[in-house]
Amino acid sequence: MSTFRLNTAYDITLGAASALGPAPMLIGSRALRLVSTGNCYVAIGPNPVAVVGASTLILAGATATFVTAAIGDQIAVIRATGAAGVLNVTELTH
Repeated sequence: MSTFRLNTAYDITLGAASALGPAPMLIGSRALRLVSTGNCYVAIGPNPVAVVGASTLILAGATATFVTAAIGDQIAVIRATGAAGVLNVTELTH
């Protein structure tokens, strides 16, 4: 198992429309740690759009989800029906 260092962290409010994180992944970042307080769907890539039922589901209160990402990738999030909350995103480096 790889060990990572915590880097930039931010919250994205879950909304009815797909919302992008504040900035593309930084040089040196290799992965993302995702935790949500509401059920939501996420998409990651150069120009992502999160879509209910077609993107990756993150469940509220679930154990952190770890995903790889490339420099310049962004994260998009949209709430699942009726969900409220925030998605906390932490960029990880080696």
